[in-house]
Amino acid sequence: MTFEIERDELLKPLQHCLNLLERKHTLPILAYVLFDFSENDLLLTVTDTEVQLEVKTSLTIKNPNGRIVLPGHKLADICKGLSPGSILKVELKEDKKVVISSGRNRFTLLAFLPEDYPCFNSDPAAFECQVPASDLNYLLSKTHFAVGQQDIRQYLNGVLFEMASNTLTVMTTDGHRLALAERPLKTTFDSVLKALVPKKCTIEVLKACSHSTADWLIACSEHQIEFSCQDITITSKLIHSQGIDFKQLIPKSGDKFLEVSCQDLKQALELAAILSHEKSRGVRLEFNQGSLKVSANNPEYEAAETEIAVDFPYDLFSIAFNVAYLLDIINIADQASLNFSFSDANAGVLVQSKEIKDLLFVVMPLRL
Repeated sequence: MTFEIERDELLKPLQHCLNLLERKHTLPILAYVLFDFSENDLLLTVTDTEVQLEVKTSLTIKNPNGRIVLPGHKLADICKGLSPGSILKVELKEDKKVVISSGRNRFTLLAFLPEDYPCFNSDPAAFECQVPASDLNYLLSKTHFAVGQQDIRQYLNGVLFEMASNTLTVMTTDGHRLALAERPLKTTFDSVLKALVPKKCTIEVLKACSHSTADWLIACSEHQIEFSCQDITITSKLIHSQGIDFKQLIPKSGDKFLEVSCQDLKQALELAAILSHEKSRGVRLEFNQGSLKVSANNPEYEAAETEIAVDFPYDLFSIAFNVAYLLDIINIADQASLNFSFSDANAGVLVQSKEIKDLLFVVMPLRL
């Protein structure tokens, strides 16, 4: 069986697939891509057994119907080394070898049988909704920073999608901070529906929707979720989420409130962080009527202290945070000012913007 394809028509969709491919894997076939030719169309499928990505592209050269499994990174490196406009001729031999030739260049690669490729089984959707690309990009870009990093508690390593009434809510938490963003839906749901999606999947969705303007279809079944838009489909297994409710982690409004300039607070935090402890990254915030003092120190007996003017009509109050968590919130919120709601020095702090009601953050304090 022989296929012909233009180098540029192959390289662009192939580059979409490379993020899911690992050069070294316990299962060698997971470093490979399934190519499905159908006349002037080509469907590329790649998976790591947890997430599956499918990219469809149109071809200038008509090919016979057929499938072939080739090593993704090696094929991409070959394409990058060839001149733009080159034509690749792909010949499948009987000994599971594939010969790729282009001009005077010739490469022999090991292939796998298409029927051995671990594609996901189709799963009938229990519910689905359409979301504009701009909304999906907003929801993920504003919350993704708070996802857990390989935490033993699996539910912290995922992004929680919650559909209720006509609202889509996306929530993330790593146990130290929480982010929540909402967007309206065209679809109305009679009950609350939840799906806890692995971080690896949402990373791919965020990359894809940031370059898209069309609506995305989200279809969810009992065990997997599918995000599709035009020529891209991303499917993922779900993290077990029964009984998980991130909203329970959001504290009730406190009894002390502060509106502060993000620019002033960011500058004070960055200055204090210079001499903070390398591991805890702790900074202390001391509020007094009319001022906020930000201080930090480290084991070398070095210390930093800076002060900004604020409107805080309460008694003296002190609380400590990981400075990186506060800076993340300031950068992600991207607002002129933020409102902080405090209760005591050991309780989570609610952070919101006066202008944006569909976005909130929670950050837990440190004990210094």
